[in-house]
Amino acid sequence: MYGRRTPFHLPHDEPDPPFPDLTPLVDIVFVLLILFICITPLLEAQRIDLTTARTQSTRTPPNDMRKKGIRIEVGSDDTIRINGTLVTEKELPERLRAYGRQYPGCIPEVYPDKHTFFKTYQAVKDGLESAEFAEMEVILKNP
Repeated sequence: MYGRRTPFHLPHDEPDPPFPDLTPLVDIVFVLLILFICITPLLEAQRIDLTTARTQSTRTPPNDMRKKGIRIEVGSDDTIRINGTLVTEKELPERLRAYGRQYPGCIPEVYPDKHTFFKTYQAVKDGLESAEFAEMEVILKNP
């Protein structure tokens, strides 16, 4: 028996405990990841309820304004445009109040640039609240 080797086993050796099979868990995680990847591009607009709207108007806006709305574009260089017209931050509340009186049931659409400073976005939101708009839509992707 000198030419044959036999493995050396200690009498107290026990097999390793079995690990749980993680394959189903990994499958579920991948399915959820794919689901989020597919659904996320469909979420383009958020509706934000504004706090200081005191009165609810019963008059509905004309059809052309309901379709078009008030378009507020906020640029990365702190520029604000209302329906294509450049507006300064100081003029903003008065302009929005005028639009609010002219089209009381309209929901403004805000198009912030992805590099927009929060300060400028907050100024637009505060202007809409001071003009007593009940809500606004934030469009995150330009159509």
